[in-house]
Amino acid sequence: ILLVPCLDYAVSNNFGGLELGTAAEGEPVLAVVLDDLGFTQVDFIKLDVEGMELRALHGARSLIQKCRPCLYVENDRPENSAALIEFIAGLDYQLVWHRPPLFNPDNFAGNKENVFPNVYSLNMFCVPREKNMNLLGFEPVLPAKPV
Repeated sequence: ILLVPCLDYAVSNNFGGLELGTAAEGEPVLAVVLDDLGFTQVDFIKLDVEGMELRALHGARSLIQKCRPCLYVENDRPENSAALIEFIAGLDYQLVWHRPPLFNPDNFAGNKENVFPNVYSLNMFCVPREKNMNLLGFEPVLPAKPV
């Protein structure tokens, strides 16, 4: 069970950036681990869970070891970065940085004004080493080089 802070949805807010797992009070929400869902094949896992990426990976460890999916993991919390990198590298994955900008000039609304200049999302693309993928054009994530 996680406590999700009670929010006023009538007020403008970044609801996608809500940090979970730290609230002292709020709405109780059932959290499940991926290992308990009985998947027999998984090819790709994307994690953007506002600081809980390592906890989510721990809950998917058996699934990751069995299925060896590619992983796309947000890594924008300096206090969590080294442990996150170490955990994924310890599963024998190749890690590279992916920094997509928040603004796309070809956006759906046709808005040409970049209200997010020089702002990027910080993620890692992680591939099982046995896939022998050559990830050209990406900066390798080194265990000794957290964000």
